[in-house]
Amino acid sequence: MHEMSLAGGILKIVEDAAARDGFARVSRLVLEAGALAGVEVSALRFALEALSPGTLLEAAIIEIEQPAGRAWCMLCSQNVSIGSRTDPCPCCGGWQLTPTGGTAVYDAVVESLKPFAQRSHQRAAIVIVSDGADTASDHSIADIRPLVRRADAFIYAIAIDAPSRRPVSGRPDPYALREITDASGGYTEVVHASADLAPATARIADELNRQYLLGYAPPRGADGKYHSIRVRTRDTSFRVRARRGYVAEPYADGR
Repeated sequence: MHEMSLAGGILKIVEDAAARDGFARVSRLVLEAGALAGVEVSALRFALEALSPGTLLEAAIIEIEQPAGRAWCMLCSQNVSIGSRTDPCPCCGGWQLTPTGGTAVYDAVVESLKPFAQRSHQRAAIVIVSDGADTASDHSIADIRPLVRRADAFIYAIAIDAPSRRPVSGRPDPYALREITDASGGYTEVVHASADLAPATARIADELNRQYLLGYAPPRGADGKYHSIRVRTRDTSFRVRARRGYVAEPYADGR
């Protein structure tokens, strides 16, 4: 079952975060799996509980939220909530439903960026795992760009483009995801099966563990503008991944 691969990837992210940030246990783990995402919540919970003994997740409270899917009924012209693809319309009982809930990647990024300014550990990252193009966000890619520029978060994305799946919101758009991730210093990886998720998340965790924090005093000072930067090494055999620029904003005390 692919839920075991998902659980292994989740555990890997938690363990690498603990090694990086120095915490010894997890008291609560909150996940979200949409009703139409193709994830069996009970199987995912079972997989996490099976893997947790002897790990940071042992004795942790695991909460898996499952928001309802959305669909358009062609018989009664209503936008309705459904629990699965096989549900009839709750309004008229008809079966001619088209899933419309889609994927709200941009909204998820906006909400995830909000707590970054208050985090207690410097090293942190956002990891997006999506199996569809964004079709449900209130925000657009144009809204995301300035937020990413001002945040110091590394953003990574894993786009699941399984050829045999039945998409709700269309195939994922790696080009749109790269607009978000590349500007932050992260990257987007496309995988084609759920079994590829664990290795993909392991590669992200490995990169985060190899990060260095570099700082310098810009000659222009805090002018509130965006400035491009480029990080290079003298040894060309090294691969460098860094932010494309920064917004020179003053500190809270006015400096």
